[in-house]
Amino acid sequence: MKAFGGIFILLISLQFFSCSGCAKQAPRLRSPERKIVDSLYKKQVGILKPELDSLCNLGFKERVDYAVDSIMDIRLQERKKRLGY
Repeated sequence: MKAFGGIFILLISLQFFSCSGCAKQAPRLRSPERKIVDSLYKKQVGILKPELDSLCNLGFKERVDYAVDSIMDIRLQERKKRLGY
């Protein structure tokens, strides 16, 4: 019975690995195409960066306060557990 289970697991793993090699590879970009993609990326990042940074800064204090509160709650629970409350 153990041999059957081992063979079954072997067959399943072989099928898994054989199917993982069937995916199509992404097309490779040539140098001129890379330059175009890079310039488009830099242009879009330049536009979006200030807006995304301001959105991040708006909620930063609230996220830090939440993290500190949760850490303090965990520490209080640990102290109570050690003291036997």
